[in-house]
Amino acid sequence: MQESLNIESGSVSKLVVIKDSVERHTLVWVIHHLICDNVSWLILKDDFDMAMKQVIARKSIQLMEKTTNFEVIVQETSDQVIPTHIRTEWERILGADSKERFKNQMSSTLKMPFKTKIFEIDELKSGALLSFSKKKNYSLDTMMMLLFGRAMMRHNELEEVWISQELNGRDRYSDNVRLNQTVGWLTSIHPVHLKNKERLDEYLSTNHFTVDKTKAIGKYYELLHPTMETPNISFNYLGEMRELPDVLNKNDINRYDFFDEIALNVALVQNKFTLVFLYKEHLDQSIDSLQTIIRNEIPKLEQEDEIEVFGLDNSSLVDLSELFKI
Repeated sequence: MQESLNIESGSVSKLVVIKDSVERHTLVWVIHHLICDNVSWLILKDDFDMAMKQVIARKSIQLMEKTTNFEVIVQETSDQVIPTHIRTEWERILGADSKERFKNQMSSTLKMPFKTKIFEIDELKSGALLSFSKKKNYSLDTMMMLLFGRAMMRHNELEEVWISQELNGRDRYSDNVRLNQTVGWLTSIHPVHLKNKERLDEYLSTNHFTVDKTKAIGKYYELLHPTMETPNISFNYLGEMRELPDVLNKNDINRYDFFDEIALNVALVQNKFTLVFLYKEHLDQSIDSLQTIIRNEIPKLEQEDEIEVFGLDNSSLVDLSELFKI
């Protein structure tokens, strides 16, 4: 079914009903990621479940009210005017040689097959991480990406790392656009620049400010850079989930050319953080090292919990008036 999808011919979704027995049927629904992000998948599943219950109850099918369609979204995107101060800020963040720095001193291996590894952080460490994030008012997506970035720098002995952050892009439009029932790929992607610091508390404080500031203007990145040049390391926080999808059985991943060298997806599953690494197969040992570093950093958070540090490096010292414009 997956191989039968073809974006050129317009075949991007297929449903097959399998008769397991007289009383049991299985529905297999395959959708190209180009038209369906994680939020969209929940919308589709909820609508399908609602329709099935109405059919079983012999009622007419009535789904949730439709929201903004893609034609309106595309028009609004093309009409957006990027404020001068945001354009200037992105130029400052990227610098003149961002394309080269996006490689993170890692060779590009486009034709290298991918592998997947999943690691679960135990409930004790997950609880400590949740507690620390709440006390410091760090969002979980920011906290996990900072730990990932620190692990990358420590493992590869780097002074800086660029990470492509994937976020829910549904909040980047005006109030006239309603997307709570709109299905599509509405993800927002932008680069984040993290700098190494010896002390964990200083690293978190300095880069937390950077991440939040970059996130605030992230929705403009693809408008400024339509070619969407992004770092070869990516991060995506999937949020809280009842269970993790069976990504280990996606053996067909090797047939596609991912531009990432390493992609980390993090989910909170039953009060435990789960790390899902997708990576080029020659980085197998590196992935083991990265997850070990992340685990080992978590107990240090409690040791430094009482240290109050607000870190700003020279490049982050900006006028407050400029900061509040973003």
